[in-house]
Amino acid sequence: MAIFYYHLKAYLPNCHSLKEKRGVIKSLLSKIHRKFGISAAEIGFQDIWQTTEIGAVWITSEQKVGQKKLEGIKEYLDSEFPDLYIESEYVEIL
Repeated sequence: MAIFYYHLKAYLPNCHSLKEKRGVIKSLLSKIHRKFGISAAEIGFQDIWQTTEIGAVWITSEQKVGQKKLEGIKEYLDSEFPDLYIESEYVEIL
């Protein structure tokens, strides 16, 4: 069994208000939850309209399955959210 924690900090240059940012983040979290079956939330920078911090967690029976899911999530974010510029990311596997 493997527990994955994926943390990312990202810049959203096309968001010009907190309301607009909340819409983008809500859509992103909902889509990755549905597509990949993971738990994710905005965990930082809730009051800054062009920066976000997201944490995601999932459990798999094997580490290689979780690693494949991580790669899928990164590819999905790149293709579906091209205006999301990832500044830093961190992965922890327990």
